[in-house]
Amino acid sequence: MKKKVLVVEDHPDTRSVLVLMMERWGFEVVEARNGREAITMVEANDFDLMVVDMAMPFVDGFDFVSRMRDRSKTANTPIIAVTALDAPEDRDRCLRAGCNDYLPKPFSFDDLKAKIDALLGGK
Repeated sequence: MKKKVLVVEDHPDTRSVLVLMMERWGFEVVEARNGREAITMVEANDFDLMVVDMAMPFVDGFDFVSRMRDRSKTANTPIIAVTALDAPEDRDRCLRAGCNDYLPKPFSFDDLKAKIDALLGGK
């Protein structure tokens, strides 16, 4: 059974590339354009992992992650922040919000895959 991943990213090109790569790695991928859409997706699905941009319209990644940590259904779901916010204080802010890991943009797909594997224990 494929692991199910939610990709939350407001930039269409970045979202498409993330989805394509994750599907190539064998994941079932659901995508959302912003935190508000992602909340709807979480209500209808169970995810093994979430990859979340932090700077988005409507509901930003920080608010989305905090909401996920407050729900029993998603409190322990691994979340990786992928963000253009790359100062040391941004990393700390992502982790304080509840992200398990942090990957500043631009990033390599090898780095993303390594972080995913670390959180999911391989595939």
